[in-house]
Amino acid sequence: MRVRQPPVAVRKRIEASLLTAPANMSRNSTAGSTKAYEGLVAFAAGKGHPDFPLLSARYSPGSCIPCRDFSPWIRDRLRVGDRDALVEYVWRIRAANPGVGFGDDPNAIARIFAPQVHRVIDAPLETHVMSTDPLALEDLRVALVMVAPLDGFSGFTMAQKVPTYIAATMLPRVVRFRGMGELHARATAFVAAMVKDTPFWEGWVLPDPNAVEELIPPNNPLDQKLRSTLALLQIGSRAHAVDVGRAAFAGERSGRVAFALEGRTTFVTRERGCDPEESAVALLESGLFTTPEDPSSYLLGLTQRELVGLAVGHAVPIKRSWKKDKIAAAIGTTAPEAGATAMSGHHVGLLTPELAPAFGRALSWIQTTAPAWSLIVSFAIPPAGA
Repeated sequence: MRVRQPPVAVRKRIEASLLTAPANMSRNSTAGSTKAYEGLVAFAAGKGHPDFPLLSARYSPGSCIPCRDFSPWIRDRLRVGDRDALVEYVWRIRAANPGVGFGDDPNAIARIFAPQVHRVIDAPLETHVMSTDPLALEDLRVALVMVAPLDGFSGFTMAQKVPTYIAATMLPRVVRFRGMGELHARATAFVAAMVKDTPFWEGWVLPDPNAVEELIPPNNPLDQKLRSTLALLQIGSRAHAVDVGRAAFAGERSGRVAFALEGRTTFVTRERGCDPEESAVALLESGLFTTPEDPSSYLLGLTQRELVGLAVGHAVPIKRSWKKDKIAAAIGTTAPEAGATAMSGHHVGLLTPELAPAFGRALSWIQTTAPAWSLIVSFAIPPAGA
């Protein structure tokens, strides 16, 4: 679905707000600051849309897709308690499409989205997420600020993809959940209220709070090494790594499949902030992925259509009815140079063999903990004004 472009007059008014946005925001103030915006534009490094420099040039501005992973900038502002800068980030991401009935006044838009930031910063997350890692709660708040432009942190969040995204970005941190009975009670009340008018919520299964509090992550030496490697990545690249990992373990695969990494981000990852090209380089530099020596692993990651096209282009005799593995084997035998040619120009990566089994366990851990994170993001962040 195409998103309507904001009118030129709206874009000009938003840009004009650079001259009017108030600075020195207190705890209870609402709009961001000109200085923060200038810092955001500098961090965007020219990657953004000409009219909305924080947003991706690949999409309509109304899609509200950041042009890159802003988590380093967000983390820096969180550490110094710069609320006005964080408000500036959230409302600028939504400025091109703040929602029906919100109008187009920049200061009004900022006032609408400012509570999202205050809620994330002030939420007593330590009441429900316990860790000896000093960066665990910081990572969580950074990820939540990245989510804030497009999510309201309510019971409806349970039905979104936010909990799985948070579970993926928190993989490097060993956490335990506590006080989940309180969140479970809130969730139960929400579902009970919703089911009266909305059939969607009928039969909605909530996690057992006691079982959630007993969860312990895999923790052998390779699991620890995987966490240390993931910790080197920014928030968006962690989500990107999980996107690739899911593809590598899909079906009967066991992680031994290579992909053009820049082509393996999901929309959910991109809408929170991830430049696929930039992130692909980071994944390879981290050591989590390695460039395959044998192009056949890359052929196995191509789609049926891509393999058929490659075979035809290299005059490899095949039948279109063949399965992918058979087509890939035929290309590898008849035109061994085809794989290397197909890889050219891409950031091709294969899960480092040593870490692949641990990554498989990490994917299972995401699935196991996503229900717990659904309670956290939906009910551990108090509503505005609470």
